[in-house]
Amino acid sequence: MHQTKFSIDLVSECSILIRFDETISENSIGQLARAMNQHLSHIVMNIVPSYRTVLIDYLPFRISEFQLVDILHNILVAFDPNKADKAEPNEISIPVYYSEETA
Repeated sequence: MHQTKFSIDLVSECSILIRFDETISENSIGQLARAMNQHLSHIVMNIVPSYRTVLIDYLPFRISEFQLVDILHNILVAFDPNKADKAEPNEISIPVYYSEETA
């Protein structure tokens, strides 16, 4: 990852948390989450991006934590936000109805 510092921490027996410094953009976090999902879909249950972190819940019987950390490190080092897909995220609008009759 070009000029962005990050850390990879094991937070449970099947979860890894990646933390980024303050310079990473929201778009880059989303692009990274998509890239991780493409590379790791067979071993990952959930990828949860947030403002400066990405939480990854994986299937520990399919890969060891050390192998996953190594793969994640390689994905992060190779990621270039300038070359990543600039597609806008899909926005889903869900209409809601509020009134006293419906509580």
